[in-house]
Amino acid sequence: MALLDNIKKAKSKHHNQWRDKVTPDVVEREIKGVVLAIDPGTTESAFSLYDSDKHKLIEFGKINNEELLERLEIFRYKTEHLAIEGLACYGSTVGASTFKTAYWIGRYWQRWLDVKGDVKIIQRRAVKAWITPGIKSNDSVIRKALIKMFPATGKDSKGKPSSIGTKKNPGPLYGVTKDVWSSTAIALTFCRK
Repeated sequence: MALLDNIKKAKSKHHNQWRDKVTPDVVEREIKGVVLAIDPGTTESAFSLYDSDKHKLIEFGKINNEELLERLEIFRYKTEHLAIEGLACYGSTVGASTFKTAYWIGRYWQRWLDVKGDVKIIQRRAVKAWITPGIKSNDSVIRKALIKMFPATGKDSKGKPSSIGTKKNPGPLYGVTKDVWSSTAIALTFCRK
């Protein structure tokens, strides 16, 4: 509970830009339009196709890397922007999985350059700094902050307003799981860069 209180206290005014009392689904941002964000992995990667004009996830999921590479061809018709979470050196030893992830980052980058245009690499540190400013955060803290950034238009199992909701009463984040939270955070961070 103390962690949630810290999020509320450290929440800076830029988070309020994601919601407007008159039109909660329209946001102030530097990057306009649809963004494809990828959280790369060794065999599967999470992606979020986010419409910053409507503050809405259009499509998301976690799929096989080869399939995502093929889908970049289709995504080029839906967006101008690609943001990929990058790797950073923090002084520790890395294993084969890190190098395999780096390989996939390069493959996504090259494919996007072939079919569309520019790619932006977003470091995890930048995501944490913008989504949860002033807080030492992890995946669960980022997830909680993202839930607060989207309108509670769904209903939870008790009938209360929720950003996630249920199958019967879905919110804008219904179906978002695991690494898709990370790709969504990358998309929102990219729009503010």
